[in-house]
Amino acid sequence: MTTPHDIITSLEVGSLVTAGRHFISADSQSTIAVEKGMKGVVCMIYDQMCFDPGQGPGVMILFESGLCDGFSEEDLEYFNITSLNKKIDALADYEFSSMIKLQNEFHQGLFTPAFN
Repeated sequence: MTTPHDIITSLEVGSLVTAGRHFISADSQSTIAVEKGMKGVVCMIYDQMCFDPGQGPGVMILFESGLCDGFSEEDLEYFNITSLNKKIDALADYEFSSMIKLQNEFHQGLFTPAFN
């Protein structure tokens, strides 16, 4: 059986995942949903130690709806995020620098190859 730890350690920037359940993210300006089965692409892998000592790695995933969020191993399990065992080579060298830049690049179509 694949565990969340197995999933998170197998992911790289550019890896494709899918959401196993519906969830939403609401901020002061909008509500963005992720539907069950929706694709996402890993846009950053980070060490959660700076946020929560004792935690392992985390992954930032951008979904085709435009929602982007960070996920711990526990989050991957809770939201049933699974790897599609595919990688978009054109995004493998992507370097996350800010949410604003990522959202602009999303709207400009940089991540379109991940969602087709």
